[in-house]
Amino acid sequence: YDHECVVPYLKETSGLMIYQESLMQVSHALGGLTLSEADQMRSAIKKKDPKIMIQFQEKFIKGCMDKGLSNKHANKVWDKIIAFSSYSFNKSHAATYALQGYYCQWLKTYFPIEFYAATLEFSSDDSKKNENIYTHRKHAVTEGINFITADINQSAIHFDIDKNNNIIWPLSAIKGIGDKAVEEINKKQPFSSFDDFMSKIEKRVINKRIVLKLVCAGVFDTFGNKEPILRHYFKIKKEPKGYPKELENLNETQWKKVQDETLGFISIPYKTVFKDKFSNLVMSSSSIAKARRSQKVCAGGLVTGLREHKARNGLMAFMTIEDKDEKHDVVIFANSYQSVKDKLKKGFIVEIRGVKGY
Repeated sequence: YDHECVVPYLKETSGLMIYQESLMQVSHALGGLTLSEADQMRSAIKKKDPKIMIQFQEKFIKGCMDKGLSNKHANKVWDKIIAFSSYSFNKSHAATYALQGYYCQWLKTYFPIEFYAATLEFSSDDSKKNENIYTHRKHAVTEGINFITADINQSAIHFDIDKNNNIIWPLSAIKGIGDKAVEEINKKQPFSSFDDFMSKIEKRVINKRIVLKLVCAGVFDTFGNKEPILRHYFKIKKEPKGYPKELENLNETQWKKVQDETLGFISIPYKTVFKDKFSNLVMSSSSIAKARRSQKVCAGGLVTGLREHKARNGLMAFMTIEDKDEKHDVVIFANSYQSVKDKLKKGFIVEIRGVKGY
């Protein structure tokens, strides 16, 4: 303790100014500031207002010296206050956060499936935000939790858990599908076929845009392939020419990409869908993570980013490949890039062999 007068205020925190109240009490007891001034000082430090801070610093140093501290010691205490105040909360705020953190960790440890289902339910579906359903989903997968992709008969408006302890992706988490549409679908479930779906739902609620989103998201995949279902839909609507041009003559890879873009994540691993195209050398993301630097590794997935760069000895490239819940950054040096350049395009499925970097 810097002085015996601060012991009553810092005893429970072992002499550290953990809370904003601690900071104010030390400033009052040791620095001679009134409690009102101590609160103003706390606010000034938070806002990093140098003009106000210097006024309080001078009075605080004088108050400490009146209590018998040297100028050097008094300045040291002031520096502590500045350091602690940069990230201090009031006591009630800190206690509430600590308790909430404990509850969450307990639930995550003993009820991980329920914890992640609830976390996903209350997360943003905005992919630009750090704490969104897609990042939480990745964390859940690393914890060994399995997901069932949105399905027309199993999915509801909320994240749900099936009897096998899988989290079912809700229809409401598909971008562009509102709650009213999901409620209408839930009321009419189950559906035995796409025609059964069309005969049951209210067309004013489930319009063409929503049907297109649902088909592209793969929710009708239990009834058949996406393209025949879509063409059948436009035939029913007597709009044979209404079939979207961007979905014309897509191959299996392209349809999978459409589904993943609609859902916002890679639903089924490319290494599973196209397993006959990958060698048995392809490693899992966990195996690559455990590999030592300069060890030979092999990764596979979809090229999601490719940027060329002019180096001294020629053209090189920086590439990103992704698969379900894994992402790898690849550097292809000039001496190798020229020979594989034509095989590396954004949207291509590739198998890359090399050595692990940093």
